[in-house]
Amino acid sequence: YLLYNSQYWADTTFYWRDYPKTLLSGTMKWYYLIQFAFWLQQLGLAILGIEKRRKDFLEFMIHHIITCLLVGFSYSFNLTSVGHAVLCAMDFSDIILAACKMLKYMHKDQAADVGFVFFVITWVMSRHYYYGVIVWSVFVEAPVYANMTWDPARGMYFTPRVLQGFQVLLCSLYAVLLFWLAMIGRVALKVLRGENSEDVRSEDEEEEEEEVEQVEDKKQQAKIKKEIKVVG
Repeated sequence: YLLYNSQYWADTTFYWRDYPKTLLSGTMKWYYLIQFAFWLQQLGLAILGIEKRRKDFLEFMIHHIITCLLVGFSYSFNLTSVGHAVLCAMDFSDIILAACKMLKYMHKDQAADVGFVFFVITWVMSRHYYYGVIVWSVFVEAPVYANMTWDPARGMYFTPRVLQGFQVLLCSLYAVLLFWLAMIGRVALKVLRGENSEDVRSEDEEEEEEEVEQVEDKKQQAKIKKEIKVVG
């Protein structure tokens, strides 16, 4: 709703033309702070190890750190227009992914596979095409349309050095998205072969659990043999 009713929905130059965005509506400020709190919470859970670590834990951590930096800096530097667009690009496919996982947990495999196809489409369109347009705007349009001046009294903190920092963060995030796209491609190939859309990260966890069980079984068998020899 906020994105659709914004000027930068149809014209990416407004990411920069309205800089600095010092006046935010109550709804936008609420949205931004809730997003920031959510990603800080996600990062905290990962650091504390409350959730089980998966194969892509390193990329997972990099993603969360970059996201927290982008949300925090864009809010502090009054770059909320482009920051809002980035958040929207990331959120939509996450909603579809969560729905697919719920269907999987409910053992609705066919529905989950259909949902997975929709998820792949939304992932590519939002996280690679739309987000790619945002990254392009940061490199091409920002130097042309943004008033890059350091003037804290007027809420202006956007300088060429700050722009370079945002470019590095955005490109690093895109690299993580490409890594995950490769993992999604593996699942997509399984679906095309008629198999279920299992999360490749979950598969790795299951393999590790099986290996642990095999080791424990061998230890138990060795212990039993040793006890038999002692009795004999």
